[in-house]
Amino acid sequence: AEKAHLYRRSVFCLIAPGDSVVTVRIASAAAALCIPVLLFPRAFLPFAQSVAWANVSLHLDAEALVEYANDPRGRRNPLLALHELATREPKRLRAMQLALADARWLLHYRSGGRPVQGAPEPPSAGDALVQQLVRAAKQRLRAARGGTDAGACGKATLGDITLYRR
Repeated sequence: AEKAHLYRRSVFCLIAPGDSVVTVRIASAAAALCIPVLLFPRAFLPFAQSVAWANVSLHLDAEALVEYANDPRGRRNPLLALHELATREPKRLRAMQLALADARWLLHYRSGGRPVQGAPEPPSAGDALVQQLVRAAKQRLRAARGGTDAGACGKATLGDITLYRR
């Protein structure tokens, strides 16, 4: 609860990789609308086809941060860039937070529950994962069949799968 409170009070959340770059800290920051500041490349983030990571996160060079921490003399603190961004471009930060508000549902596994009473249920990480798996399966089928989605008998196969929505 204390960590969640800290995230909610923050504009930026530094996200270091854990055992892998896919870490719960990303989802926790997103849930609090705290802009993730990644200390690793965005190329490794989950659901890249569903979440426009460049619109909802920032990247900070981890090596520059470590170098500054080890010997700050004569070096510029890399974290000052975040302060400058907050000071000079508040509209950009607000746009990132709004985009993060839309994307955060794709980072949480849940069943039921709507963010606003009577509103349609937003997609979850489970939905995003299924969509990504279906997309990958379609691509493999097309590649195996020379670019078509028709089965051996001419009947539609995986290419026509649609996700069930409640």
